[in-house]
Amino acid sequence: MDDSSEASESEERYDELKFSITFSVEEWNTIKPQTKAYMEKRGLRYYDVLTPYVWSNVVQEHFFLHSKLPCALSFKKAQVTLTGKVFINIRGRCTDCHSLFEGVVEDVPAVDARVVMHCTYYGHYKEKHRKRRRLMGSELHRAVSSMIEMKVVPSVYRKNEANRLMTEGDLIPAQVPNLNSLQKAKSRAIAAQRLHADPVLALCIMKENGGYGSAIRNIGINKFFVHFWSDLQLKVYKESYSKVDTPTMCFDATGGCVRKLKRQNNTYSGSIFLYDGVMKVNEQTFTVLSMLSEEHDNISIRVWIQRWLRCGVQSPKVVICDQSLALMSALVQSFTQFTSLEMYLDVCMKLTQGQNCTEIPFCYIRNDVNHFMHLVAQWPCIKNTKFIRTKQLYIRAIGLLVLCTNLTEAKTILEAIFTIAFSETDGLDEHGERTLCAESKIYLKNRITANVIDFVDPLIEINQEENISPQNDDELDNNESMPISNSSFKEWTKSIANECQLKVDLGIKGIEDNVQYELEIVPHIINAMKLFPCWSGIMRPLFGYGSETASSSRIESNFNNLKHRVFHNDVLPLRVDTFLEKIIQYYRGDHLLLQGSTQNIDEREKYDDIMNI
Repeated sequence: MDDSSEASESEERYDELKFSITFSVEEWNTIKPQTKAYMEKRGLRYYDVLTPYVWSNVVQEHFFLHSKLPCALSFKKAQVTLTGKVFINIRGRCTDCHSLFEGVVEDVPAVDARVVMHCTYYGHYKEKHRKRRRLMGSELHRAVSSMIEMKVVPSVYRKNEANRLMTEGDLIPAQVPNLNSLQKAKSRAIAAQRLHADPVLALCIMKENGGYGSAIRNIGINKFFVHFWSDLQLKVYKESYSKVDTPTMCFDATGGCVRKLKRQNNTYSGSIFLYDGVMKVNEQTFTVLSMLSEEHDNISIRVWIQRWLRCGVQSPKVVICDQSLALMSALVQSFTQFTSLEMYLDVCMKLTQGQNCTEIPFCYIRNDVNHFMHLVAQWPCIKNTKFIRTKQLYIRAIGLLVLCTNLTEAKTILEAIFTIAFSETDGLDEHGERTLCAESKIYLKNRITANVIDFVDPLIEINQEENISPQNDDELDNNESMPISNSSFKEWTKSIANECQLKVDLGIKGIEDNVQYELEIVPHIINAMKLFPCWSGIMRPLFGYGSETASSSRIESNFNNLKHRVFHNDVLPLRVDTFLEKIIQYYRGDHLLLQGSTQNIDEREKYDDIMNI
């Protein structure tokens, strides 16, 4: 009597749930028993076991689909016996409510057939649950594969799992991982793929690796830098150099690609920029050399370029860049016979004045016209003007200076600009005669209409590609530190401005106000004329080559392609070793295609020559 009452109380105390799990053929093939050897005291013994770290995940998922309970089951070793009463016996326990799970497969299943497991679950499983099932085995592999290979964000992956398992009104399954577990799993998986936890040491290992060793040339630690270009790049450059009349390269830098390095004392390095030198090969953009650098001075850039030149390559005849003084100085010191940008500009001044005793530079240093005109449009006196015609007149007039090919033409245009800027009055005087301001406006309007209107219109509102530069955007106004000799373009321009101011003061006064009266623009123009040989065409007749205007759109397009296509699925900035690994692989594929297309063109030209004989 007492035994029966205790049994009835026990039955009332626990809830019980019975159900059957049906494994599909595919599921059964992934978890079916396999023979595995275990080392014991008496030697090796062989046991039949279900596939480790896979079967428990499959059973947990089926458990939720049948019970809709949020229990996180922890399983003991599954017993597999080919000759016993049952084929498979599985026992488990909820880590939260401690309810017991038992699953039994009674008979050995047939080949390629579905398998039924009879399950019993009893305990206080209706209690509130807090614990989650540990992410491991096949579920861990699936989650990591989705987050790393398919670039699924951890929060999105978690929602996808909920959508796959749950229906309306369900409690959250224990096998749906929390966000913290997914983030840790992703971080550990990424860390496992790295060569070393320290990114700089990982780069050193990559340099010794045959796959990257030929591309990574030099590594610096403090201050950090990496020079990289492959033997294939050198070969393509040498082959292409001999096939073009005027080898032209573009140089620029961009930020936002690489994270700052963490130092030993918990400080961080400076911003690391990607420097590239590119050229046109078969109407395609070819990256010749690259550098990641923490320092952005002319010494660091010059060392990078000169180490590339030591690989047995010839210097280009034309080099295009923005108005970064550090970059321009490095290009002058690397590709010309002069030791400073000041000397290069002085030589250009003497040559344009007809002093033939001076040697022509080995390389033509030019500024990107779009960058220059963008800087002009950002001058406060132009940007903040209330009158759109004032902005158009001055920007287009400076566009005329860009196209100048001799000092006489440049002087005439400058005189017209300064005369307008200094004149408070316009139009006719009391006797019906035109003022100097009116004459200058007529001259500029005629020149703009005849020569440059189509060229300058697109430059008035320039949409620069989002590109972080190591220099400020006001290089035109921030290069006072550059030494200037008395015979420089700046002094020459200043003397023209003084003459124009004197003529305006002594000239006749008009009866109308001059809307384009703008004294503030004069020092901006004088300052910009320091680099006149670089942003204009004044040196083209002396060199005997070079396009009417210079553009570095190829390198801007190259940076845009890297950030928005090559690294489209990555969150920039990346660790420096990860970024370098991916960009080297991308460049190798790009250059192999470029080399192949070049060989196809050469073979086609040879075939055409044979057919013409």
